[in-house]
Amino acid sequence: MLAYLNLRLKLDHLERDFKMGSRTTGIVAVSILIAIFSVGFLASTFPTGADIMTIIFYNVGGIVIFLGFAWWKYSQYEKSLNPEERMKEAAPTALATENA
Repeated sequence: MLAYLNLRLKLDHLERDFKMGSRTTGIVAVSILIAIFSVGFLASTFPTGADIMTIIFYNVGGIVIFLGFAWWKYSQYEKSLNPEERMKEAAPTALATENA
């Protein structure tokens, strides 16, 4: 949403396939969505009636476990590639599509 807001504020002159109404309509709509998301995020991060340290432990612990698992699985995937596939995987997307 922040990227879309930045696009409408600074790069609205660029041609693209879809625009959500006028510039003002797009900016207002995405600003409202950002505000709703921010309130919901803060409300769910710090619920009332719970110990703050428990909340932080669960939130941080969950993120650490999730990222650790993702990192482990991606490392396994990278190890399964042969050197040619590994170079193709590591190349930027623009270069990978040009060589395909």
